[in-house]
Amino acid sequence: MKKLYKLLYIFFGKFLFTSDAKFFGFFAKKIRAFWFVKINDNKETNINIDRNVTFGEDIKIGFNSGIGKNSFVQGNVTFGENVLCGPEVLIYTVNHKFVSNKNIISSGLISKRVVIGNNVWIGTRAIILPGVHIGNNVIIGAGAVVTKSFPSNVLIAGNPAQIKKKLEVNSESINNNYR
Repeated sequence: MKKLYKLLYIFFGKFLFTSDAKFFGFFAKKIRAFWFVKINDNKETNINIDRNVTFGEDIKIGFNSGIGKNSFVQGNVTFGENVLCGPEVLIYTVNHKFVSNKNIISSGLISKRVVIGNNVWIGTRAIILPGVHIGNNVIIGAGAVVTKSFPSNVLIAGNPAQIKKKLEVNSESINNNYR
């Protein structure tokens, strides 16, 4: 049945209206979320998979989180709760292995899980590479290339991404009780 849902998403769901389109956007958002949940056995249904998102079958998305239009999410990725992912974000979990004295094609692949914490904002066209873990309450600037893990409560940006600012977070002001 997963294959049927995946085909429906690939040939129809990806091309439905964007989530913010008047009237039809609401229904397109619900249909894509339904197919995503069926394909990935996701427990949360209050999610947003926007138009033309390409994703694999080992992705978990937390409550009130979403992936922006034209994004690509590959492999084993876990999104926490209240994650805002801008358009055209690329998240990779697989890369080529480099072995000296071997050509790159026959060296094989390395797969490493990516984990995104709670209350994270990923800016437009950010790239997150394999093995990265992002803490809670993090802002990733537009166009950032995230090559390593970062702790909670920071703003990161650049290529490669670096901590630009520590964020002061008042835990009482973050309301995770939208349920």
